Amino acid sequence: MRIKIVFALNFLLLLNACNESGLSSDAKKIYDNRQELMQRFSNVDVWRRGDSAFLLHIYNGEKANRYLFKGNNGLKLQRDTIQFRLSEIERFKNVDTINQNTGVRDLLIELLNSMDALNIREISNDRMRLGINPEFFLNKGGVVFFVRDLSLVTNPVWQNYIKESKVIGENWYYRSKKQ
Repeated sequence: MRIKIVFALNFLLLLNACNESGLSSDAKKIYDNRQELMQRFSNVDVWRRGDSAFLLHIYNGEKANRYLFKGNNGLKLQRDTIQFRLSEIERFKNVDTINQNTGVRDLLIELLNSMDALNIREISNDRMRLGINPEFFLNKGGVVFFVRDLSLVTNPVWQNYIKESKVIGENWYYRSKKQ
C-alpha cells in the first residue's frame, strides 16, 4: 500500500512539473522535430477549412501559388491562382507541366499526413516578411513559431506577441491558447 502511495505521489509531482513548464506535449514534439519540419514545410502554408476543404499556398519569394482542394476520399482541385511556374522551385523541378496538379495534390497529402501525425491543424509561412515563420497551429490550440531574427520584427503588436510567448529554444517560441 505504501509503495502505491509513493508511486502516486511521484506521478503527481511529475505531472505537475510537466504542466508548470507550460509546454504541451504536441508543442514539444514539434520542437523536437524542428529541423525536419522546417525543411518539409519550407515556403508553404496549409490551411484546413472544416473537414474537407484545404488551402495550399506555395511560395517563391514574394509570389504565391494558391490551391483550393476539397474532398475526404480523394482530394480534387477546385480552384487555383498561379503567380509563378512551379518548375521555378526545387520541389517541382522534375515535374512536367501535365502532371503538376497531381504533384501539388500529392504534396498536400504528404503534408497533411505529417501534420496529422504531430497534431498540427495548420501551418503558415505568410509572416515571412515580418521575420516570423513558420508557425505551427496545434489541434488543441496554441502555436509554435520560429523567429529568424528579432531585429526584423518591427511591428509593436508582433513584438508584444513574441514577448508574451514562452521561449522554448533558440529563436523558437510557444504561445498557449490561454495567452
